[in-house]
Amino acid sequence: MNSTPAVAIEAILSGLKAIGIPVHEIQKKLKLKKKSFDPQERVPLDTSEKVWELAIQYDPRPELPTLAALNIPFGAFGALDYLAGTCNTVRGGMQALSDHFAAISKETRLDVFLPNKRSGTLRLIRKTQQSPRDWISDEFTTSVIIGRFKGRSSFTPSCIYLTRPHLAGKIHECIFGVPVAYSATTAGFDIDKDILDLHIQTADLHLHQFLLEVSKKLNLGSADDLEILIRSRLRDLLPQGVSSADRVARSLGFSERTFHRKLKDINHTFQEVLDRFRIEESERLLVEGKVDLNQIALELGYSNQSTWSRFFRRVRGRTATQWLYHKT
Repeated sequence: MNSTPAVAIEAILSGLKAIGIPVHEIQKKLKLKKKSFDPQERVPLDTSEKVWELAIQYDPRPELPTLAALNIPFGAFGALDYLAGTCNTVRGGMQALSDHFAAISKETRLDVFLPNKRSGTLRLIRKTQQSPRDWISDEFTTSVIIGRFKGRSSFTPSCIYLTRPHLAGKIHECIFGVPVAYSATTAGFDIDKDILDLHIQTADLHLHQFLLEVSKKLNLGSADDLEILIRSRLRDLLPQGVSSADRVARSLGFSERTFHRKLKDINHTFQEVLDRFRIEESERLLVEGKVDLNQIALELGYSNQSTWSRFFRRVRGRTATQWLYHKT
């Protein structure tokens, strides 16, 4: 049976309860058990979707996933909250979150890019093909992460990306106080380099080390993920004009044949991973607005702007300029 950690469902319910949703009615309708403190307990994979369907019936506000996420009490996500919250800096907390995200989700991974001298980024990468309603969990998860760090430091992302369809008005910009791009390829946010080194108020080195040992015993860490590894190599290779499967495979220590076999095992092709990364980075660079279109093309491994422009239009169904002006 495909399943998800019960702690993730319980956290959603705690956030919904905090904003006035009759959670007891949802629990009754879905026959959900009372709160469990067992980090290994799991529930059917579609439980969260059913919870959101019922919650939206009680409160149809478009910003419901964000409001619920920002009202979840610290500790609701169990060890993961404390692993990230006891790090010394935002950078360390983000990395801890990525390393142990499997504790609350087997279907979504975090791709975090946290350079020392450049702005960073965090993106939610799904293992399974997206469904039309995935934007709800994408928005919820993104908002949870922002809320966690915002509550323990002066953390503020520079821009937020949501996969939900375009929403009129500036609801989310008013909530977060930063630009928000809708209909993005992947959900997540960008982080200015100065924010990454902010001190976390609940930092506790001794408790963090203890929790790391506990997480190892409970097998709460995330195994190396092939797509995340590929994305890390693409960040280095694409600006050099390198985008071939063979070069990426060799940079990871695989033969090209083994590389494609491993990709097949996770139901992906190299071209799919490459295209998703390129379109996501295109959106980020467009929103950042620090480079011209020709420079974007070069950073993504294209020899000229026209080739990149055709790629963008094919994937997004509109030109880069059209997407940029309709992102919010």
